[in-house]
Amino acid sequence: TDVGQVRLLRSQCAQALPLLRRGARSESISLLREMLNKPHTFVAGGAQLCSEFGRGLRRLGLTSLALIAHRRALEFAPRDERILFNIARSYHDIDLLPESRDYLEQALAVAPDFSVARQFLAFLDGKASQRVGTS
Repeated sequence: TDVGQVRLLRSQCAQALPLLRRGARSESISLLREMLNKPHTFVAGGAQLCSEFGRGLRRLGLTSLALIAHRRALEFAPRDERILFNIARSYHDIDLLPESRDYLEQALAVAPDFSVARQFLAFLDGKASQRVGTS
C-alpha cells in the first residue's frame, strides 16, 4: 500500500540520520544513496516525502544527495514548482548557476506567480551582473 511504502522510506531515512549524527558519515551517506537510488513505484505522498528528505539533506550540507532526493520527488510530480525551486537552490549551493537558473525558469513556467522563485531568479541575475562587473 502507499502508506506502507511511505513508512518504509521514512524508516530507511530514520536509520541513516542517527549514523550521520554519530559521525558515521560515509555509512550514512551510503545508506541514503542506496535508499534514494532504489526504484520505487508511485505512491501518494512520495513527492512530498522525497522533497522533504532533499530539504533536510541540503540543510546538512549533503547537496549531492539532496539533488538525488529532489529528482526522485520530480519523478512523482514532474510539474511541482516547489520541487523545481528546491533543485534550483541545491544547484546554487554548489555554484552551478546556469542549472539553478534553468530550474527556476521551469518553476516559473509551471507557476508564473511563484514570487519566491522570481525573487531568487532576480538574485541570480544580480549575482551574474556582479561577476561580469568584476571580470
